[in-house]
Amino acid sequence: MQGRTTILLFVGVVSCSVGVLFLQNQVRESVDSIVTKMAASMQKAGAIPQTSNLHNQIQPRKMESHDIVSSESHTRVANIDDNDNSPLKNIRKEGHVVLPSKSEIERMSAEAAFRTYHSYLDNTDIVCHRKLRMGECGDGGWEICDDKEYRPVKPCIVYSFGINSDFSFDDDTAKSYECDVFSFDPSMKQASHQRSQHVRFLKLGISGTDKRKGAWQLHTLRSFKKMLNHTGKVIDVLKIDVEFSEWPSLPDMTTSGELFKVKQLLIEYHGGCGNKDNCIKILKILKDIHDVGFRKFYVHKNSACTFRSILFPVLRTTCYEVHYVNIHPVF
Repeated sequence: MQGRTTILLFVGVVSCSVGVLFLQNQVRESVDSIVTKMAASMQKAGAIPQTSNLHNQIQPRKMESHDIVSSESHTRVANIDDNDNSPLKNIRKEGHVVLPSKSEIERMSAEAAFRTYHSYLDNTDIVCHRKLRMGECGDGGWEICDDKEYRPVKPCIVYSFGINSDFSFDDDTAKSYECDVFSFDPSMKQASHQRSQHVRFLKLGISGTDKRKGAWQLHTLRSFKKMLNHTGKVIDVLKIDVEFSEWPSLPDMTTSGELFKVKQLLIEYHGGCGNKDNCIKILKILKDIHDVGFRKFYVHKNSACTFRSILFPVLRTTCYEVHYVNIHPVF
């Protein structure tokens, strides 16, 4: 009798397990079906555009056997589910979260470059255990990594380009880290002046060359450091929010070597990677910044710049606020 009871109990357990597995599969299939129908419905309703400025440039291609793929990229590819049929399938396969070599970037299709740009900027590379919010808690504030190896150290220097979303106008920031803060913006009406004991404002802007643009006087980072007697010194925090002027400014910072002497880079990238050539150019700039040693510890998508694209099934932004630390020793 006891043996019969045991057999019946075992059969009951197996039947229950099979039922649970069946139910899980049914739920999974149901969810997949709902997601697919939702995506199709959104596209039909016009929430996801039928066309974009990249649509005509998309050239689907297979990975050639001679394509160069970094070891980090191999890790990314290994995590792909070959049976993935969700709306995010192409993003997971083509959207690099670790940038490949420049030669592979140059061979990307417009579609892959677009997906990589948004996938890469959407994800962090490193953990900062203590982040301190400087300035506004909403739009306009920035995060400082306060981990010992990255935090600003007395006597520290902060350069802040772009005044309208400028944390440096909060004098508490300068006092907290005992920093000298230099804020730059050529568009402001007031002339250069000493705003407070710790904060100095200069009616000047940053660019890739020293030049005059209308009423604006623009300089390279190297020229600013020479002007302020900071040549050879480390910038503890370099904040840049300059409405597209970051793209001509950054290549000069890397080629001049000035970016190597920056501990934290807080920057807002503007633009949605509008065409293939532009996407590839931008990705190569981001690759240079990564190769200098900068790793993303915090990313914020500015909600004021959101848009939808047929190439990415979830909401995107053209304004990424990216916070980096330099993992290479800075002396």
